[in-house]
Amino acid sequence: MCQHLRTIGDNYGLTCLDCGEVLEGYGYNVQTHTCRHVFQKYDEGYECMYCQGGNA
Repeated sequence: MCQHLRTIGDNYGLTCLDCGEVLEGYGYNVQTHTCRHVFQKYDEGYECMYCQGGNA
């Protein structure tokens, strides 16, 4: 099982360089159409930092 020690990321997400799994968002350079949400807390609630989907 990959421990995802080497990753690459951009505004679209984060991908493991060893196994290619999308770890956050849409993956590096938009590898998938499904967002793996990473939520940030804002005054109004929570919002995904990649797709702006809200309230986890």
